[in-house]
Amino acid sequence: MMNLNPLDFDMLHMTLDDLPKVIENEQISHQHPWSENNFKDSIDSGYWAYIFKLKNQSSNTLGDSEVIGHCVFMPGVDEIHLLNITVLPSIRRQHVASRVLRTIEPLALKEDLNKVFLEVRVSNAPAIELYKRNGYQEISRRKNYYRSGYDSDGKLLHEDAIIMVKDLI
Repeated sequence: MMNLNPLDFDMLHMTLDDLPKVIENEQISHQHPWSENNFKDSIDSGYWAYIFKLKNQSSNTLGDSEVIGHCVFMPGVDEIHLLNITVLPSIRRQHVASRVLRTIEPLALKEDLNKVFLEVRVSNAPAIELYKRNGYQEISRRKNYYRSGYDSDGKLLHEDAIIMVKDLI
């Protein structure tokens, strides 16, 4: 695991050119990854989509591996919704996601977006703890929100989502 200080990366606006690396990272990081079309639609819709790139790393040293994660937020009327936040497994637990969440908050407030909402799989204990540490509270659950695979008979399985919110004001 790399010893990465949370200040050693930049959040840059995601472009269509970033999608091959974003999709690769998504597939490495999640059992149920987003599709390329999910990201294209987010960019086309004007959602707040970012990649996280290590600072001061030449492409000769790490190549595309300098992209360590990404996120997508959907702004609404007076709130913003976290749709996806991904940090490469080898970089996790080094406060990258926490910094991203803290970076978005003043940007949201500047746009009069006073709450951040998200859904998280009930089985994703590390993410739930991350959100709690960053001031998010569970407000509800969505039954059978996420696909979670298939049973031995080929029946599609689902799991609940925890809906969390953070008031920014």
